[in-house]
Amino acid sequence: MTRILLPLLAFFVLSCYADIAIDTDDGSAKLSVAQFDCLYEEGDRTYIALLYDSNGVIDPTGLQNLENCGNAHHDYDNIQILINPCSPGNMCSNNLTSAKDQANEIIALTGHNNLIPTLIGVHKNGWPSSNSMANQNFLNEMIDTFLGANYTFIGIQTSYNSWSSVMGNKFSVASKAFLWWVNWNGKQDLTTGFAPFGGWSAPIAHQYAGKVTTDKCAPGVNINYSYYVHGTFQKKNGNKKFMSRI
Repeated sequence: MTRILLPLLAFFVLSCYADIAIDTDDGSAKLSVAQFDCLYEEGDRTYIALLYDSNGVIDPTGLQNLENCGNAHHDYDNIQILINPCSPGNMCSNNLTSAKDQANEIIALTGHNNLIPTLIGVHKNGWPSSNSMANQNFLNEMIDTFLGANYTFIGIQTSYNSWSSVMGNKFSVASKAFLWWVNWNGKQDLTTGFAPFGGWSAPIAHQYAGKVTTDKCAPGVNINYSYYVHGTFQKKNGNKKFMSRI
């Protein structure tokens, strides 16, 4: 029977050690139940699934990965979803071109589960760089739609270069969304190479390695790795219940 993971409220709690998160932002990155168990035993505690891709479709591999993660013997501390929106000017397969409509599709898909930590990807290869104002309006509308549905954790997954190119370095949503900083420098910390941008003075997490295909638990599968301070995402009882409505 499919077991689903009820993700967690985010609280930033200082601690003396850290956890590792993995994500699969590639539609071909399939992970089995056994692979999720192996990754957990390696020390990975959070899984982030790509649920919506930039073509404007729900990602079937992401859904399957969520189900497999839920069926794993080990109980991951935290499950999150990643949205790569169908951004302004792109052809959206589902004809949902507005940020509000795309956010509402995710909200409906997840059964209005507002405890799900939700990351929005802002990457140069998924957004037009020619109209930063349209991009800014789109992102604000998407964030505000989730906040209007009482979602408790919204994060932006981006790098300094992507943010500057797509949104403009001075544009900020820091008052309503955390930064999940992308910089593949191999450093498992929140500070090495970081310079404030977009109104963020510090990230909540750091994606320090990407497109790694050599993990012994999942050889050949593209996996991204992130560092965050232990306790940033507090574990809730009963978190093996996420996907029952999907």
